[in-house]
Amino acid sequence: MAEESFKVLVVEDEPASRKLVTSIVEGRGHQVEAVGDAEAGWLAFQREHHPLLVLDWKLPGMDGVEFCRRIRAVPDTEDVYILFVTGMEGAEHLAEALAAGATDFLPKAALHDQIDVRLAIAERHVNRAIARQRQQEELTKDALHDPLTGLPNRALFLERLHQAARRANRKDAHIFAVLIVDVHDFREVNKEYGHGAGDAALVEVARRLEGCIRGVDSVARLAGDDFAILLDGMKDVSDPTRVANRVHQSLTLPIKVDQHQIVVGASVGIAISLTGYQDPEDLVRDAQKALMRAKAEGPGTHQMFDPVLHARAMARVRLENRIRRALDEDQLLLHYQPLVSLVDGTLYGFEALVRWNDPDHGMVPPSDFIPVAEDTGLSVPLGWWVMRKALGQLREWNDGNHKRAPLAMSVNISSRQFSQPDVVDQVREILREQGVPGNQVHLEITETSLMLDLETTGRTLRLLRDADVQLHVDDFGTGYSSLSYLCRFPIHTLKIDRSFVRQMTYSGENMEVVRTIVQLARNLGHGVIAEGIETEGQLALLQNLGCDIGQGYLISRPLDPVRAAALVKKKGSLL
Repeated sequence: MAEESFKVLVVEDEPASRKLVTSIVEGRGHQVEAVGDAEAGWLAFQREHHPLLVLDWKLPGMDGVEFCRRIRAVPDTEDVYILFVTGMEGAEHLAEALAAGATDFLPKAALHDQIDVRLAIAERHVNRAIARQRQQEELTKDALHDPLTGLPNRALFLERLHQAARRANRKDAHIFAVLIVDVHDFREVNKEYGHGAGDAALVEVARRLEGCIRGVDSVARLAGDDFAILLDGMKDVSDPTRVANRVHQSLTLPIKVDQHQIVVGASVGIAISLTGYQDPEDLVRDAQKALMRAKAEGPGTHQMFDPVLHARAMARVRLENRIRRALDEDQLLLHYQPLVSLVDGTLYGFEALVRWNDPDHGMVPPSDFIPVAEDTGLSVPLGWWVMRKALGQLREWNDGNHKRAPLAMSVNISSRQFSQPDVVDQVREILREQGVPGNQVHLEITETSLMLDLETTGRTLRLLRDADVQLHVDDFGTGYSSLSYLCRFPIHTLKIDRSFVRQMTYSGENMEVVRTIVQLARNLGHGVIAEGIETEGQLALLQNLGCDIGQGYLISRPLDPVRAAALVKKKGSLL
């Protein structure tokens, strides 16, 4: 059953099929409006704006593809989920449907086996869209701004704080902070200059605080002379301290009101999300506690809530400096995880994985330093170092093994690295420098990175394709919910995320997701790689599904260059 029921439009001209699909959808708890042609479907959609449409392709009059285009031409239909259930099969029909705006495509031959999985995916998409819409309606329903300053009020500030917390729950590296700003002795300003002048001064304070933050951050007036700042998605845990210093500098300048020069100052309390708050509003409470300590120290001061938190912040700064030193002092090294053909067990290539051997701390887990590198921008020079080193190693292995087909090297490219304006030039230069053909290089890019800027992404991917570089979608199935980009972008291979592979032998739904990904790749002419293979059962299922390439601890853990070189010389199957 779905989390929440909603109205579904079924457009199918064959009565038996229409009745079957209607029965299945209703069985999942939804209301169904079923019609026999696209014109009737168009009238129904204009009336109800259904969040989920199940369409046949061949319909009397206007066909399903044209109907899909008409839907997408309507403003604000990006979240409408369009599932084709049709007898039309083949990659060309799939591509045409996705290009017209379809979200998913299910041949009728697979209806009984896959319809529940596809509807579950659609329901998750629709429920998220409904939740977003309700949230927006609630925000616009109430008075959410301070009438004097125009800033968000406490209610809107807390809502944005909860949104930041939800983003942090989805992404461990997402950090946010609350700063509570108390303007000094504002009652005295009202007494000496009058409430009109005091109000004008508060408006100016609001404008100055807005000038201290980024566009993604928020300033709110909580009450009286108390303001709050939300720093959302900070790049560094030292950012709140820098913002507090800007607040102090901004508010030390006199405020001119009529003929008066009003001088104010502020104390600032800071709390950062790193302490693992269950309720994000506790962050406001702790920032207010820190504010009390700052006020006790006198005007123009700020305090962070927890000494332990401050120690963590300083540790993160030190880690950033250590990463910089590691890049400069050649402390990094690469390990290589084999990629093996699941058809005959032969070695296909390797994925390059960075490791850090710190002379003072030993081997540092990638999970400790890679997120920091990404947040601080160090992932860009780190990524180019990895590519240059990995391709040099690949050339050495391929030059020394002329009796076998050339091996391939997969290299991960971070979102920051991919967004650099010179990314294509850098890749071409490293290919030229290392003497490696582009078709031996696989760039692994996450779905999220692909969707950041569609126009720029498409241009970049086409230029990389022109350099013969293969483009692999990493962690496929965990990111962007629409599949239309698979037709829009020159993708070569889909890499099934390890979370799906891990659950294949325990969850029928995960098994169907993997089956669907493999079939989708086949229909589009893409290759398929499965990562995280750890059991014989997983391996057997993937082989039965026709997956091309696999990697995981069952086959081999990541190897240092010496052991990887020995594997390159090994003959026969590795399975």
